[in-house]
Amino acid sequence: MSIQEHRRIIFGLPALREAIQNHMPDIAPAIVPRGAQVKSVVVFADPLLARIRVMPEGAKDFTEAELSALHLGAVLIRRCRAVGVPLPRHAGKALEGDASGVTLLVRIIHEAKGHSQLSPHRVGA
Repeated sequence: MSIQEHRRIIFGLPALREAIQNHMPDIAPAIVPRGAQVKSVVVFADPLLARIRVMPEGAKDFTEAELSALHLGAVLIRRCRAVGVPLPRHAGKALEGDASGVTLLVRIIHEAKGHSQLSPHRVGA
């Protein structure tokens, strides 16, 4: 018999922007170069993607880019690790998004290795 655990880790737009700012330079420096500032994030649900406005260091104009669900997943997983949110490697992970941000869905199945029988406790004996 298995027990399922479902968790929702919600990144509102400010938390999502901060995660993108801190982790995209390591994931895809061509999209968000080191020293660049992520100025805005807009999330679209179907298909899941985020449009960002980035101000590269020393630039006078913004650049715009799209982040795929794959980029967003990598950013959110890195952010969770950076701030200490536990994410088991074997857990199933999925994303949901809407105009308010992105949610990382985590599904863990705990398989019972066997069960022990507890001896009955007698009350008032």
